Amino acid sequence: MIEHCFPKCKVKGSYEPVHFRHMGSKGAIPKKCNDCKYNLEAGCTRSIEKVKKYLQLDYGPCPIDGETKPVESEFIISDRLAQIPSKCSVCEYISQWGNNVVCMYQYEIYGDYPRSLDWGNYLPPQEIYTPNKSRLPTSK
Repeated sequence: MIEHCFPKCKVKGSYEPVHFRHMGSKGAIPKKCNDCKYNLEAGCTRSIEKVKKYLQLDYGPCPIDGETKPVESEFIISDRLAQIPSKCSVCEYISQWGNNVVCMYQYEIYGDYPRSLDWGNYLPPQEIYTPNKSRLPTSK
């Protein structure tokens, strides 16, 4: 979901999957995240003081091309339709995972730590970084 991915990660490193376990969960996360000081239990704290929540890890670009402007999805999260990249709206790998929308591409590798959605070069309005927004702007 859009509010779980921004601000974007600026940490450089390898997206190669490395094994990761936490409590009863197991799978893999990107090496750059595994080695990063912002990784906390497979959640990212890179902007926690600004957005007041964990962000998704940065899995890098997905191999499916397409437009990444936000569109409303069929998934209801926190009593509203989740916004996702438009290319994901027609993708077989999109899935609701708990209170989030994720990419199940390479699920056999990532297991309990599914890929975040690929927003490409899209940048949301600054207001998305402000906590407690009840509704994000819709795309036009």
